[in-house]
Order: sequence, then structure tokens, then C-alpha cells
Amino acid sequence: MNPYVLLPLFACIASAMVALSILSRDGRHPANRVGTALTASVTWLAFFEVLRASAPDPGSALALLRIGGVGWVCIGPLAL
Repeated sequence: MNPYVLLPLFACIASAMVALSILSRDGRHPANRVGTALTASVTWLAFFEVLRASAPDPGSALALLRIGGVGWVCIGPLAL
């Protein structure tokens, strides 16, 4: 296993915990739902980054990269 996988794995677990804690406070409040959606998109991106880093061949890594890119739809404008 590549040690590089540990960083996105930590990001995936931490952002999932943050998303669940935001949602558990008050899931009906619109601001909490937006915060959960943004944090869940980071979780999505980090999860597919872990899968991509442990992919057996370049073709499957590229496919996982494209699927994981959906996470940038929500956090891309914030990064800009």
C-alpha cells in the first residue's frame, strides 16, 4: 500500500464525520443542509482519491478520477 493513500483516507473519514455532525444538529435548517452537501462532496472526492491511488491499472485510475470529479461540482466555485 502506498503511504500517499493515508492522507486522502484521513480526509475522507474526517469530512464524513464533520458532515454527519452538521446534519445531526438540525437537518431541517437550510444552512445545515448546504454545509452538509459541501462537506459530503469533499468526502466523495477523497473517497475516490483513495480508490484511485490504489487502482491496479491506469485505465481504472482514470475512470475513478472522472467519477470522483463530481465532488468538484460543489466545492469548485468555493475554491475559485
